[in-house]
Amino acid sequence: MKNFDKIEFYVKNIGQTNYLHGIEGSHPFELHEDEHIQMVHFLQAVSAIETKKPTMIELGHSSHSAYSQTFNNIFDGECINVCIEPVEKDVVLAQEEWTSCGFKGFFYHGYAGAKKPTNGGEKFRVKDLMLKHNIDMLDILHMDIDGQEASVLSEIAEDGIFDRIHNLFVSTHNDVPPFVDLHSECNKTLRENIKDHNYLFNNAHTGGQSDGCIIIRNRALDPSVKSFEEKIAEFFGAPYAVAVDCCTHGVELCLRYVNANAVESPSRTYPSIPFLARKLSIPLMWREERWQDYYEVGRGPLFGTKVYDAAVLWKENSYIPESLMCLSFQFQKHLSLGRGGMILTDDKQAAKDLRMMAHDGREPFTPWREQNIKHMGYHYYMTPETADLGLKKLPEAITREPRQWVIEDWPDLRNMEIFK
Repeated sequence: MKNFDKIEFYVKNIGQTNYLHGIEGSHPFELHEDEHIQMVHFLQAVSAIETKKPTMIELGHSSHSAYSQTFNNIFDGECINVCIEPVEKDVVLAQEEWTSCGFKGFFYHGYAGAKKPTNGGEKFRVKDLMLKHNIDMLDILHMDIDGQEASVLSEIAEDGIFDRIHNLFVSTHNDVPPFVDLHSECNKTLRENIKDHNYLFNNAHTGGQSDGCIIIRNRALDPSVKSFEEKIAEFFGAPYAVAVDCCTHGVELCLRYVNANAVESPSRTYPSIPFLARKLSIPLMWREERWQDYYEVGRGPLFGTKVYDAAVLWKENSYIPESLMCLSFQFQKHLSLGRGGMILTDDKQAAKDLRMMAHDGREPFTPWREQNIKHMGYHYYMTPETADLGLKKLPEAITREPRQWVIEDWPDLRNMEIFK
């Protein structure tokens, strides 16, 4: 489990020369200007990690790595930290320093990239290191390898593992032979190889013979959506939750999934629900109902799984077993995120199928070009940014008393011309 007090310590001490990590005996380390930016993004990435065993690979400068040691310290050594160092004596120094600070890591005398340095040891590819340490998804890859960054990026592309790396930090140096514009070269290599993937780019470069950094984040692997799903499911007492971009789209997916033969709508509700009858080309059945918190919208054939619109529901352990319940995080709702929704279910297969439907019929964590999409899908997934906001606002929402909506909050839709 990550230590947020330590994260706060690092944030406050970025750019200061002192004992790294506040530990006596650790390497005094001052971050350059471009590295201030990199460390801010690094701490943001670490803060978002939710995996049970966080993973990081560090290529180069492991003897005084601010990043690997920071990572290790935040997770109190309960992580997989792999470091590659081309200078053999520095490997020994790094191991001694890590031991004195109580850190835990795996050190290898070796190098990465196309060019072997003098006495560089064994060559390592990122894919081989992941395989060696049973890393399926790598949380962080950081490299600072004096001009070999572009060749390592090319190897990652050749091995087809970009989609298995969540955060990538590349330090670029133009002041090492052959003095090429390494920053531009790395940028070009990355953009050519990740153009089909859902990455977020950040660049910092001051130009000339100076350092720079490139930071990319694989949003498709972002743990915030999964974490948000789990926390919402826990609060409502449902085994599974599927995040969507809005409640109405959640209801639509559920009606499609159960193959509902009609949309059943109370006369007083939001118009997007009865509109679904036209969208799905099935009958609309009005009913008089003084509903509260939720109402049934439809069900599968032969009295199958019920689908509920629970857009205004906010109550702990309120999930109804053997149903599909759709929540809303629209700006007027108790957990106000501007937009967003969630489907609650106790059916594992339904959760998997609905998640694929919300992601255009594909597996969310695999590049779509590598998949043989077999089923119809819809562009209804929740963005990581919405999930991030949800995670931040959820604790306060849980402690705050929710508004109690009443039936008069909605007009009788049957009086509107569109429904006559």
